Amino acid sequence: MSRTEPFRTGGRFRTGGLVLACVTAVATLAACGGEAVSDADKPVPLPSPTGTSQEVRKENLRHVWPLTVDRAVMECRGGDQAVVTVPDGTVYALNDRATAAGYADPRPVRAKGENGDEISLGPMLSRTLKLCRAPQEQAPTAGPS
Repeated sequence: MSRTEPFRTGGRFRTGGLVLACVTAVATLAACGGEAVSDADKPVPLPSPTGTSQEVRKENLRHVWPLTVDRAVMECRGGDQAVVTVPDGTVYALNDRATAAGYADPRPVRAKGENGDEISLGPMLSRTLKLCRAPQEQAPTAGPS
C-alpha cells in the first residue's frame, strides 16, 4: 500500500473512527467554548483621547478594573509620567517615571482579584500612555504638589 492510500483494516477503510472522533471533538469544543458574553459584561468603550487626561470608570475596564474606587482620571504628565487621580484628589503613579517624580504608590487603592492577588495595572497604564501620544492641550511637567 502506498502512503497516499487510506489505511485499510480487513478490507475496510478506517475512516469511521476518525470521523466519529472529529465530530465528537467539534461538538465538545462548541459546547465548552460557546458561552456568549452578555452586553452587561462588555466594557463601555472610552472615547478617543483628545488631551493628556481622561476620565475612566469601572465600566470601561470591567473585569480588569484595578482600583477600589469606581472612577478616576488617567493622566500623562511631563511627557511620560502615567498617573491616576482618584475621587479624593490623591494622585498615584502608574509607572516608574511617575514614581521617580514623587507620585504616591497606588497600593492603597489597588483592587484584588478572586485569588487575592492585585489586579494588574497594565490595561490602565496602557490607556494612560496613549494620552502621552494624544494631541497635547496642556502637559504639566512638575511632580506632585
